[in-house]
Amino acid sequence: MSDNFTVFVKDGSTGTASTAVNFSITGANDNPTVTAAAQSVQLVEAGVAGAGTSAASITLTKGDVDTGNSAVYDGGALTGNGWMTSNGGATYTKTGIYGTATLTTATGVVSYALNNSAAATNALANGVTVSDNFTGFVKDGSTGTASTAVNFSITGA
Repeated sequence: MSDNFTVFVKDGSTGTASTAVNFSITGANDNPTVTAAAQSVQLVEAGVAGAGTSAASITLTKGDVDTGNSAVYDGGALTGNGWMTSNGGATYTKTGIYGTATLTTATGVVSYALNNSAAATNALANGVTVSDNFTGFVKDGSTGTASTAVNFSITGA
């Protein structure tokens, strides 16, 4: 690819001249991108005040600015970081401290199910806020990779 310009000059009378100035540009692979939206609702442990809120989601947005490349979820990085799949990568699941996250690759939605039976969840004091933290990974058609934090906030009851 090149960017081309023409430069014109003139002298003090009627003389003019021009020349082409050409810049050659070589592209490079840019990393893909992935970002996490806000958590859909605040998770709240079930307790004496009621059933709480045990499900929430975070939507991931992935992209790649390079022509001919597109960002896809990186199954190798996901499984290498504790995510598991039993359906060829349609979904990935990872158990955290207080519950389980599930990434649906077709939609980019990470859903979270708070485990109100877990000892760590039951140990939460009323009003204390903690988070269960995960990481989402993408790659492009070349060598680019990216990741983002996917953190679910939980309030004890």
